Amino acid sequence: MLAEYGMLRLLVRAHRRISELPAPLAATVKAQVGYPVSREDVLATAPVTDTWQVLGWRDTEDPRLRTRRAWLLGKQTGRPALVLSYAASVQQSLDASLIPGEEVRADAHFYPGAEGLRVLIGERHGEPQRISEIAAMPPGPAPPGTMAQAASQWAAGLAANPWLEAWPVLLAGVTPVRHDDDWTLVGDGTVRLLGADPWPLVAVSGGHPVDVLAEWTATGVRAVSVLTETAVIRL
Repeated sequence: MLAEYGMLRLLVRAHRRISELPAPLAATVKAQVGYPVSREDVLATAPVTDTWQVLGWRDTEDPRLRTRRAWLLGKQTGRPALVLSYAASVQQSLDASLIPGEEVRADAHFYPGAEGLRVLIGERHGEPQRISEIAAMPPGPAPPGTMAQAASQWAAGLAANPWLEAWPVLLAGVTPVRHDDDWTLVGDGTVRLLGADPWPLVAVSGGHPVDVLAEWTATGVRAVSVLTETAVIRL
């Protein structure tokens, strides 16, 4: 509760000084406060045209709203992107046009903000194709796919946006391991595995190392999908 209060206090102070902030950070503050951004305004921004690979999605639900977070990765740019869709009732459908395991050449229009994750998909160029090879995120201070690189990506995103909830990471060769009452992912390092049901990941891995798309957070990682040479397996 104290941590949440601290972030709320930071947001209030940032909003009071919004005119002094760099434009991307000011846009992030406005989004956190709840300033509306129209779909038309987002689609009017310059697009990033790439072959966008759909590496997984994660659905969440509360009594009033269902949310789908679809994670994409640019094949040429190595840039991650997030497509959000919402449904206010069981009668409404979440966006299912981006299928995990497929890739599509398309224009991605990024929402204004410091960390630059959320997008709207605009014009599509051709039909979706099956992913033949998973793209790699840009190299950083640590080898791609390592936990050190994942932690570095999270740190960079958090430095740009202190209210960031999660960052997509590719973790290579990790195994779910039970430790006391918690589950962890063990690879070149160890990180806590979040979520109430680890068993789909345990079943898919069969106790062997697998490549995982996960959401890295301040308290651990949420596994979204397992990536194989031939398929993307939703968890």
